[in-house]
Amino acid sequence: MSTFAVVETEASRLKSFDPARSRDESFYRDPRNVGLWAKKRAQQMGVDLGPKFEATVEKARSGKLIKDML
Repeated sequence: MSTFAVVETEASRLKSFDPARSRDESFYRDPRNVGLWAKKRAQQMGVDLGPKFEATVEKARSGKLIKDML
């Protein structure tokens, strides 16, 4: 087992993300992946989703979005 972790930036994760590739269950358990598909597709289409979208993604990643809905 390794004693260190490799930290990837959001930009590098987005660059290497392929929306067409199938994912295993661990992908969906990682909160950092929330919104990744939407960000990648928007980037491919040349659309800026804006700061409100970014804020919503961050709330979803932290679990605050669900708490706000309850």
